[in-house]
Amino acid sequence: RSHRWEVELRHPVSGEPVLQTTVVGKIDARYEEEFGVLKQVHAETFYKLLKLWNDDGYPVAGCRWVTSKGQEKEEKLGVLEVGALELVRTLRGSNGAGEYRRVKELLHGLKTIPIAREMKYQWQKLTEREVLTAIAHYTWQEVEHAVRGKAGRVRIWFSEAVTEAFLKRDVKQLLLQPYL
Repeated sequence: RSHRWEVELRHPVSGEPVLQTTVVGKIDARYEEEFGVLKQVHAETFYKLLKLWNDDGYPVAGCRWVTSKGQEKEEKLGVLEVGALELVRTLRGSNGAGEYRRVKELLHGLKTIPIAREMKYQWQKLTEREVLTAIAHYTWQEVEHAVRGKAGRVRIWFSEAVTEAFLKRDVKQLLLQPYL
């Protein structure tokens, strides 16, 4: 399931009508079914991740990668590195085995569920489309310790849109509430 809605806005300079369409979720091309939706728990997780990143001094790293079309792309992404135990306790309140699994599911959702915004400038017959996710990537490394058992480190890269909005303190863009 996904959410889709349209709203007509006015261009800030010309006053002409602009149609903004927002779709949250994915469409499976084989069946043309929409699936994947951000829920309240995703928003709460996202806000807690932003707080951890802020408390860490919001480090940013330049990341280079090759797109599926073979083009090189460079982005500046916010990076949060935290111990798995601390992350699970912060996000879920306890550190039971089920909570680790749930945190991984939530991170996966924040990474894969797209938010597509399309702006149609009707008088110019121009359409701009932006697709973003809350986080670009994450890694979860588990390490065996002789004394403590399993421990781990989690590294989360916030998407470029989130990183830019956070650094500009553009709070409206950071609120996932409108997309729930």
